[in-house]
Amino acid sequence: MESVRRQLRENRLIAIAAVEHTDRPIEMPLFDGRISLAAGPPRLALATGAALLPVFARRVGTGFEVEVQDDISAVADDGGDGAMAMMRAFVSRFEAFLMDHPGEWSKWYAG
Repeated sequence: MESVRRQLRENRLIAIAAVEHTDRPIEMPLFDGRISLAAGPPRLALATGAALLPVFARRVGTGFEVEVQDDISAVADDGGDGAMAMMRAFVSRFEAFLMDHPGEWSKWYAG
């Protein structure tokens, strides 16, 4: 983990999946359901001052289209937990991505 923090402090790019296998997932509302997200990416961004860039990919023909969005600002919410506020901002952007590309929903929906 220290290697990741060092890379972020050096303004290097790393990729961490928002939905990953973690022993402490955070459940967030997504449309009418819930999604489990890893809290590590926003916490690392807060700890290192790194930008948190939402990246969404979708299949187009035989390739992929990758969308890198503007960074999610580290803003504390009413409870003072900036990581949770950043996760809510990510979910909001994810919902917008899924609304724009409803065919991608089936890859996330397991119910």
